[in-house]
Amino acid sequence: MNINNNTLLIVPNILKNKVLKRIDKLINFKIMSLEEFIRSYYFDYDSKTIYYLIKNHHIKYDNALIYLNNLYFIEDKDYDNKKLNKLVSIKKELDNNKLLKYNELFKQSLKNKEIVVYGYDYIDKKYKTVLDELGAKYLSEDITYNNPKLYEFKTSKDEIDFLLSKIIELKEQGISLNNIKIVKNEYMESIKKVFDIYDINYEKSINIYSTNIVHTLLENISGTKEEIINKIQELYDLDAELNFKIYSKIVNLINKYAFIDNLDEIKDILEYELKHSEIKIDYEEQIEFVDLENNLFSKDDYVFLLGFNIGIYPNIKKDEDYITDNIKSLLNMNTTLEENSMISNILVNKINSIKNIVLTYKTKEDREYYVSTLNEKLGIEPIKDYEIPYYINLSNKLKLASKLDLLSKYKYLDKDIDVLYSNYKDIPYNTYDNAYTKIDRNVDNILLSYSSMDNYYKCPFKYYVENVLKLNIYEERFVNIIGNLFHYVLSKAFSDNFDYDKCYKEYLDTLNKEFSNKEKVFLTKLKEDLKLIIDTINKQLTHISLDKSLYEEEIWVNKNSKVKFKGFIDKLMYKEDNDRTLVAIIDYKTGNPNLNLNNIIYGLDMQLPVYLYLTKNSKLKNVEIVGFYLQKILNNEINIEKNKTYLEQKEDNLKLQGYSVDNVELLEQFDDSYSDSKIIKSMKTSNKGFYAYSKVLTKDQIDKIITLVDEKIDEASSNILNNKFDIEPKSINGKNISCEYCKYKDICYMKKEDIVYLKEYKNLEFLK
Repeated sequence: MNINNNTLLIVPNILKNKVLKRIDKLINFKIMSLEEFIRSYYFDYDSKTIYYLIKNHHIKYDNALIYLNNLYFIEDKDYDNKKLNKLVSIKKELDNNKLLKYNELFKQSLKNKEIVVYGYDYIDKKYKTVLDELGAKYLSEDITYNNPKLYEFKTSKDEIDFLLSKIIELKEQGISLNNIKIVKNEYMESIKKVFDIYDINYEKSINIYSTNIVHTLLENISGTKEEIINKIQELYDLDAELNFKIYSKIVNLINKYAFIDNLDEIKDILEYELKHSEIKIDYEEQIEFVDLENNLFSKDDYVFLLGFNIGIYPNIKKDEDYITDNIKSLLNMNTTLEENSMISNILVNKINSIKNIVLTYKTKEDREYYVSTLNEKLGIEPIKDYEIPYYINLSNKLKLASKLDLLSKYKYLDKDIDVLYSNYKDIPYNTYDNAYTKIDRNVDNILLSYSSMDNYYKCPFKYYVENVLKLNIYEERFVNIIGNLFHYVLSKAFSDNFDYDKCYKEYLDTLNKEFSNKEKVFLTKLKEDLKLIIDTINKQLTHISLDKSLYEEEIWVNKNSKVKFKGFIDKLMYKEDNDRTLVAIIDYKTGNPNLNLNNIIYGLDMQLPVYLYLTKNSKLKNVEIVGFYLQKILNNEINIEKNKTYLEQKEDNLKLQGYSVDNVELLEQFDDSYSDSKIIKSMKTSNKGFYAYSKVLTKDQIDKIITLVDEKIDEASSNILNNKFDIEPKSINGKNISCEYCKYKDICYMKKEDIVYLKEYKNLEFLK
């Protein structure tokens, strides 16, 4: 490459090393990517900028990045568009707080530099205009081979088998794995599994978020930075190369947020960064997964592009950017249509510029598939009915098993089954053992909560899948949003200077979410319902003498050096009475609450008992429990009752449901109407004492429940530390209470003999 002195070379990051190797003389030049150029030419930002946006605009990390990256396209002027003006406002706000970094020296330095752009197939016209004004030159590869080969197969599995056979052939010919490239596609995970089976090295990376060191960081995040670092140093062998790399990334990340004293404040930010942090594992020879765009290939490279189908390749971009097509013209940006058209032409030219490239596509899998529309421009005649060699042994064993499935389930006899079966009779078809095999995992500390402990006691394997492997994917549904909204407003509703409309809107604004018309109707209705709930609770408060309250109280209990337990209690009402603190616990429920305490002997249905335990271990001194209750704040629609108004029935549904102490002197401190309670459901007394249907417990029974919770935490934590995660769903009175709503039934293949049958208790006999 012929580069002169005092040149600025703009090259994609993935090509920098290749380009540097091509420059064979000693010259003075600067190399940077287009992204680096943009941030130097316009402005740069750092972690303080992102933190400011997240905190002050109540948005998520990725939304903060969307705002920042779109600021490059706007000017300091008034647009006839609300979205663009919002960006202008954000940019002014960041400028006023000195959170955008400008490099005027960089702009001055460009006056005397030759600017060369190399390796970029596509540049947005906004930036292309700037580069043109600076007199940039564009270098490109002019070689065209027009030599691609196209193969047709029935399924993606056949495509992957073909790829495997070709890689084996290339290795036998002495071709290095470093010269084999696979274009990134939706088959990648399947390809990697096959490569692992055949011990073929490919570029790998470890997402550090799933590692034990990161778990230790997050579990100790409430400590000081020094304590966190010391904890990691104490628990892990940092002389081990991988551990040291992970540790170094964590230290760099902590230093990145040196302006934050308490890391717990930015836990969500750290989690985002950790989820996007990887450590590469490099081999001397390895296959590389690549993009075609903004990339260069040598004549010695062998490139494979699988999934060359309509709808798969190319990946058609949709009009989903923050700055949508209808306003891109205002900013001199390429529209989605323009971008898709350019990329299609780029890909056709790129395919024709690679000397050794093979394309494959499938015709039928879950539906019919057709070759990519790019082939209309390429004009390649596909090679059909290609016979994949039978030396792909393991792949063929898997293929035989799938064909035996078709024979067994649907009586379909595939034409290849005889040949496959004659070669692989010994496959262990239709046999499996679902039993959990104890893993070799050293765990130095764990964090338990009610939900994780409930998972363990319902089925240890469920805990393993959800809380150790973390396979649960949280999907935010509208009902979850409403539940969180109600909890948020109720945590603020009883403080001084509470503004209902402002608080309601404040939470919805933090979501940065567009609601459907149907959802907006519900939000309007539910806003009135929530107002009624607050008014009703205020009426209930006129009967309550407990004069202090804690809302959304987070309580941590250090069981021992290895086990911590934590939880959040919606509302603690209390009164400091001489040398004791009288406490009532209230948990808001947005569904149908389960008040059955009979299963707590098995560690099940322990939410309210866990709150008892946490309260006893809270900052409140000498706690005496007056009662512990659930309050239905959402699922409280009513069935019409005669002799009661609608409002009376709604208020009746908002009565507290739970257990009270059987000491009337204590109970009266909480509810002065306890004899025919206005606030506790089914609470009534006569001159003979409490009615039979009143849910009351003695102080001794409440203490026994707390002791039982303590024992169950010890039992669960001991088993978890010892990696006891057997498949053991629980059945009570003939009902399997563990598997009914379990999301992991397709993983465990639970058998009848795995079920643990438990004795049914009905009257809390174990407390007597």
